[in-house]
Amino acid sequence: MDFLYSGDLVHALSSEAVALYRHLGPAPHHLGGLLHQVFGLCCNALGLGNELLARGDHHRRHPLRRLVGWGQKTTVIRKLQLAGVLLIAASGLTACASGQNPVGEPHGAVVAPDGSAAKQSPAEEGPSEERADPLEPFNQAMLTFNRKADDWVLHPVAAKWAYVMPQPARASVGRFFKNVGVIPRFANDLFQRQFAQGGTEVARFGINSTVGVAGLFDPADKWFGLKQEDNDFGLTLAKYGVGEGPYIVLPLLGPSTVRDALGRFADGAMNPVNYVSGALPYEAAATAVAAVNARSDNLGTFDDVDRYSIDLYGAVQDAYLQQRKQKENKVRAGLLPTPASSDAGFGE
Repeated sequence: MDFLYSGDLVHALSSEAVALYRHLGPAPHHLGGLLHQVFGLCCNALGLGNELLARGDHHRRHPLRRLVGWGQKTTVIRKLQLAGVLLIAASGLTACASGQNPVGEPHGAVVAPDGSAAKQSPAEEGPSEERADPLEPFNQAMLTFNRKADDWVLHPVAAKWAYVMPQPARASVGRFFKNVGVIPRFANDLFQRQFAQGGTEVARFGINSTVGVAGLFDPADKWFGLKQEDNDFGLTLAKYGVGEGPYIVLPLLGPSTVRDALGRFADGAMNPVNYVSGALPYEAAATAVAAVNARSDNLGTFDDVDRYSIDLYGAVQDAYLQQRKQKENKVRAGLLPTPASSDAGFGE
């Protein structure tokens, strides 16, 4: 690589770069302000290096010649000049690349062959404008409350539950609660005109409630390939154009939106057990067991979020809204959300 540091080559390149800079003038239209300043500084440095080398070569009694190791310093200056030339070349390429989008065209536009700009679809654009969050003070307080409740009650109880109950048994408990929650899923399948999936839910409930021992096992999936699809009234409202409304953090229930909170209430109203006299304590106990069982399978969730997230509130909000948006898009397109993965457990 020594040929790159030869005086003639670098001197010629640096001279051409200085000449190009002077030719372009003080403010070339195709270079940004910062890029133009870097370009100018590099060229000025190249010119200074040429002047130093010229004085050292032609004036033998010049103080530069008396410096110890003049040859080494000459090589260093040549290397610095070469670096400047390469930087100028890279700057020029960057300017050319940025110049491919004509002035005045909006960001996120695609230039058509005829020169017109076509706006990209939302999926192709970058991050959108920051979302309005009018309930943030309340949400922050509820997030703190929920985390304290989790730290002091739910997490310790779930940890004890995980200690005494092996994972296959906990998976069976989770399948049991999913099986008894068939009515809201079936109803929302009908509301969304997903009649095939509604029939699948009925068949799954019949098979798992009998052969699967009250839903503790899932032979409907393992033997017959009948997959469960999560569904709720919030998605039904989304299908028919109801906006999600502000983001809200519900006490003990976690992240939601105003629309999804109303959907959660509607799903609860579809549970016939709520209309049985004296069944409220049992329903509350079942909800608590379901929450503890679900938390026992995710004991490290908040620990991981705390470790890797600077803004916990923003991370939880973004994760929830993105997940819901994906499901809403599939429902609007006539597709159900991604099938829930089958849990490993007894008999599998």
